[in-house]
Amino acid sequence: MILIGVPKIAIPRTSLRLNLMVVCETLLLLFLSLAVLLYFSRQALKDEAKHDAEETLEGTVQHIDNILMSVEQSAYITYEDLKGHLNEPDRMVTYCREVVKNNPYVGGCAIAFKPHYFSGGHISTTYAGQITLRIENGLYEGGVVSTHGCTIVIIIWFRPETCI
Repeated sequence: MILIGVPKIAIPRTSLRLNLMVVCETLLLLFLSLAVLLYFSRQALKDEAKHDAEETLEGTVQHIDNILMSVEQSAYITYEDLKGHLNEPDRMVTYCREVVKNNPYVGGCAIAFKPHYFSGGHISTTYAGQITLRIENGLYEGGVVSTHGCTIVIIIWFRPETCI
């Protein structure tokens, strides 16, 4: 159907080219702004994740430090009390049991004296604990037991499940 009397609208080529340039520049600006937004939001998320990890690590270090301090105090108190009773070998088992009983982080305690420290055939090492200790050639739980030059050694180790 042809309409008579309706003028035909002609779009000049320069106008079409101008419209396409405006659309392309707008899209270019949109992509650039999205790229900048993506970069800075990614950086912000990375910084926040790093900060959260550092806070978690600091909390864990503080928790472990508190556990170590608790065990150190147990060992020191036991040692100070034990110094007055060094000639009573029967009390050593009681001391070991009390260390394990009074501190939830302690998995076991051993008190060792130099060989033949006690006269009368008493055993020079006492152990009490909730986990098994295996000593081979002076090595235990990744550490070294050395009694060179010492009269008494108190060994305390942790219960791994309470330290987490």
